[in-house]
Amino acid sequence: MTTVYKIRRKSDGLFSTGGAWPQFKTKGKQWPTRAGLHAHFNIVFGRGGQSDRYADCEIVAIEVEEREVAWTPVFQYHAERQRYLQQQATAKEEKRQSRTPKCPSCKQPLKKGCHA
Repeated sequence: MTTVYKIRRKSDGLFSTGGAWPQFKTKGKQWPTRAGLHAHFNIVFGRGGQSDRYADCEIVAIEVEEREVAWTPVFQYHAERQRYLQQQATAKEEKRQSRTPKCPSCKQPLKKGCHA
């Protein structure tokens, strides 16, 4: 089992989102190591500083069971990822092209000196 860490506000059960100015939400952030949690505290409290942001909070250690739920051959995964990235690039280019003014005669991007 793997252990992850969260910071829970006792008054409402919400979890810290992390970062320099943490907010509290239902899911919050998980830190995969205690070292990551310590790094977060260094940001919030500074080196040896005081802060009341976490005055009503506790650290929750959560055990996560690792369970295999699916598998994909590496080359298949890579090919699917490349297809996805290509589709995203094509969609982005089509969106960009649709915003470019077109010449009513030749349907090419409108340029200075076009015959339109």
